[in-house]
Amino acid sequence: MANLDAEKESLKEKTAILEKDLDAAQKKLEENRKRVDELQKERTFVNRNLRRAVSVTEEHENQAKIHALAVANLQVNIKLKQSQVLHVFKYVSIRKYFCH
Repeated sequence: MANLDAEKESLKEKTAILEKDLDAAQKKLEENRKRVDELQKERTFVNRNLRRAVSVTEEHENQAKIHALAVANLQVNIKLKQSQVLHVFKYVSIRKYFCH
């Protein structure tokens, strides 16, 4: 009988230890779930910011291309105007030559 009582106490102790281990494992599992949720929220935030950054970068690239085209157009227009001015000076000098 004493043997059974000792075994019963031993099993109760083991059960108590296993219940404590189970509680600790459940707490750890809950902590891990919370951490996973936090990381998922952070990932969503980072992805959203990345998409925004890509969009802004593309917009800046497009603006830079438009600016480069505008500069090229202005350079062509300047060359045309310079050519026109030279022709006007040439014609004015020819006119002065023949009018005097």
